Amino acid sequence: MQFTLVGLRAVRQFLNALCGAGLAASLVILPSAHAGTKEPLETLHVFAPLDGDAPGPLTLASDGRFYGVATYGGALRSGTVFSMDKRGTFEVLHSFDASVDGQYPSTTLLSASDGYLYGTVRYGGVSHCGSLFRVSPSTGEYTVMRPFAVLGRRTEGCNPRGAMAQGPDGWIYGTTEYGGSADAGTVYKWHPASGKFKTLRNFAGWGTGDGYSPVSVALSPTGELVGVTPSGGKFDVGTIYSLKPDGSEYRVVYSFTYESDTIGSNPFGQLLLAKDGNFYGSTGRGGYCCGTIFRLSQDGTVSLVHTLEFFGDLGFPVNGDLILGPEGLLYGVTRGSGAEGGGTVFTMSTAGEARVLQAFTYAGTPNSPMGRLTRAGSYMYGVASRGFSEGSVIYRVLKK
Repeated sequence: MQFTLVGLRAVRQFLNALCGAGLAASLVILPSAHAGTKEPLETLHVFAPLDGDAPGPLTLASDGRFYGVATYGGALRSGTVFSMDKRGTFEVLHSFDASVDGQYPSTTLLSASDGYLYGTVRYGGVSHCGSLFRVSPSTGEYTVMRPFAVLGRRTEGCNPRGAMAQGPDGWIYGTTEYGGSADAGTVYKWHPASGKFKTLRNFAGWGTGDGYSPVSVALSPTGELVGVTPSGGKFDVGTIYSLKPDGSEYRVVYSFTYESDTIGSNPFGQLLLAKDGNFYGSTGRGGYCCGTIFRLSQDGTVSLVHTLEFFGDLGFPVNGDLILGPEGLLYGVTRGSGAEGGGTVFTMSTAGEARVLQAFTYAGTPNSPMGRLTRAGSYMYGVASRGFSEGSVIYRVLKK
């Protein structure tokens, strides 16, 4: 089901926001309709410079607290690791040192089977290629586990990013943006107990039909690794790929085509395995104009689920990984536009029927949500912009 076009409404809201008297952002406080009722939208934390900025998705750990990283800011201006409880009590656990443990983390923390949280730092560190780290939810202790491209060996991968996945055998799987034999990125695996590391795939890059710069990996029910590259492939606008956990049987499952193609182009993020056994993902471009949500079926067929529209209520583009609700619905966010001009939180069936849970206003705080949502109880938690002001916030939306 596609949303009804609301072009005049969206344009009017955009112009009103630009021409209004208050271009400076202010914190929006939503009044409660009745005392004691749950707020539909709440801002739980506003990031100060020492807290960090441009936070990534939140991970709910076994201790009931949320953990995440901020890409910038902190005491050393290279990013932070932070934690927060469900009431918004916030704590910085670590400020990254560019020369020691790296800088500018761009990761979703993985809650691993050993009780630790694992993540990656994209740049810097002793090898200048980033590093892999862990955080203890019980103590808050931060530890660098391994730099990438040890001793300058960029062939094993450089600049990790995106979400990792852990297999039933304890190995953690991830991707690097660059490095490898063609400097086009890699898929790797690492074991936290033994410290063993192996590069599973070196991407061939531009002009080869292979992908370029992978951005996360997921595990299929049959044990295969499945992921996307936002560029490369037959038309250089992205691929879906698969391979075995030992690195064998690599293949390009699908090459995305140009923007006019209905499936979309330039996929990004970690594919989501839904209850129907199929994977779901999103593209940043293509479809009618503004990206799509697509399905990768168990037989390898790729099909369109939903097309985002320039003046649609849903907004565009999808700005983070999709997550799965307990009822089998997909949940995600869009960065901008939508019914109120500032992006949305939405839910969607696997058949493509969508509903807006929260529309953000163009000049409000929060707006422009980013990254994967995290579900806890009756709420969806996420991160967003402060509007026209610099900085970021953590918010929660009531899952209606």
